[in-house]
Order: sequence, then C-alpha cells, then structure tokens
Amino acid sequence: MAPADPLSEPAVTELMRERARLRLGKKRGHVMAGRAAEDDVPPQAIAAQLGLSEPTVSNMIRRYRNNPDAFTRAPMDVVLERAAGEIDQATMLEQLVDWPYTATIAHDANRGELAEHMTV
Repeated sequence: MAPADPLSEPAVTELMRERARLRLGKKRGHVMAGRAAEDDVPPQAIAAQLGLSEPTVSNMIRRYRNNPDAFTRAPMDVVLERAAGEIDQATMLEQLVDWPYTATIAHDANRGELAEHMTV
C-alpha cells in the first residue's frame, strides 16, 4: 500500500487559497498605504496600523506613487479573488467576460518585430 500523500486535497486547497490571499493582501496593502499617504497620514502611523516597519511602509508608498496603475484591479486579481474564496466561479467568469480588454500593437524587442498584445 502506498503511503498517504502528505498534502491531501483539502490541505492543498487551503494552501492555494492562502497563497491567493497573500498575493491580494500584498497588493491591497500597497494601495492602502499609498492612499493613506496621499491623505497626509504619516508613514509611522501607517506602519503602526499595518503592523509593519516604517522602512517597509515607506517602500510600499514609494512603489505606489511611482506606478499607481500597477495597483489597479486587473483580471489576475479576479482570478485570485476566486482562488481565495472571495467570489464564486460564476462571478469570476462574469467579471472576466465583461472586462474592458483592449488590443494594442507593441514592438517585441526579443523578436525584432511588431506583436499584438492584450492589455487591460
């Protein structure tokens, strides 16, 4: 008889959910820190509320300020919300189908040619 798998189906499912929660939480933390800083909340106060060090929060604020578009909700966030158990399958599919995708043409430097890319 084969030994039992140490990562049973329920354990794997919970690990996947937690990974999705962590990824969403990291992104949401950057947004919260960045918006709080925009409202003139000092980094020390943000750090205390998030339970993080002031240098960590300062880096989060800097990243958010340098590229706030990187922290807007994207299709991957919808998938992660489903994986984290925040939304159901039907909601995820509806949001992904209705997402305002746009096609753009960009130069592919690796291939030296123009390539069509989907952007959000």
